[in-house]
Amino acid sequence: MSSRAWGRGEMRSAEFIGLNRYGNVASQLLVIPAGSKVGDLAIVIINNSSNGAPTLPGGWTITSLVNPWALFGYHDFLGQKVLDAGDIAAGTVLANSLGGDGIITILVYRGVDHALVTATKRTSVDNNLSTTTIPGFTKSATCRALLFYCCTRQPNLTLVSPSGAGFAKRLDNYWINGGTNFKTSIDDMLNVGYYTNGTNVVYTGGATETIGVSIELT
Repeated sequence: MSSRAWGRGEMRSAEFIGLNRYGNVASQLLVIPAGSKVGDLAIVIINNSSNGAPTLPGGWTITSLVNPWALFGYHDFLGQKVLDAGDIAAGTVLANSLGGDGIITILVYRGVDHALVTATKRTSVDNNLSTTTIPGFTKSATCRALLFYCCTRQPNLTLVSPSGAGFAKRLDNYWINGGTNFKTSIDDMLNVGYYTNGTNVVYTGGATETIGVSIELT
């Protein structure tokens, strides 16, 4: 992987292929986005209302992002895998132990092979904040794209994504009317020259019970 310094306005090698999103049930067959190829990076973001950990098939790596609302047992998880010929032939990924009323999203990117969480922010039931500020971080030398995720348990409010050059909206206020009424927005930045190290990334409108996460793709 190249570690050259890319300047502002240069094209990055990372490419967004597509996403599919679902309201959580106990088990969900995720469809790999159309156009995906061998070597692409698949990312699964799970907002899960179960106290247990969700599972993905062998070969996937799954890690806990943060436990935003421990009192209620809600968790968020990140799964990832570089797609192989078997994945492309199957066209689907089975996710189990999802809880029942959260949100799960599968995204695919080309030109990267690893996702690393760089910062998280959560608000609890007593914060009553109107913004969720993901702390600034320093990009690695091999950073090729940035992914930002915000989820709130306040569906009557509208999440407003970060503004400015370089941001692209991939999922806008997706809402699932379940027992906990989650709402999710996802944005990315394929030209990381637009991100200045240490800059906070701010979502507004989430109020209480909201999580924000930044993820570096290398």
